[in-house]
Amino acid sequence: MAEKPSPASEPSAPEPTHLVVTEATGDYSRGAIVPNAPDVAKSLAGKCRPATQQDLGVAGIMIRKA
Repeated sequence: MAEKPSPASEPSAPEPTHLVVTEATGDYSRGAIVPNAPDVAKSLAGKCRPATQQDLGVAGIMIRKA
């Protein structure tokens, strides 16, 4: 019986470059796409989600793939 690889050995998803605001805050409106900087992510904790390639394409943000 083959062993399952441990979760630590599986490649993790890359860190998102941008976030989509899901709840309006004092600084950001709902639906805004913002850079995933530590201070921004901290201020939006629980009020954002990672931006998808579709989100970025609609916003005209080009992300270079490594």
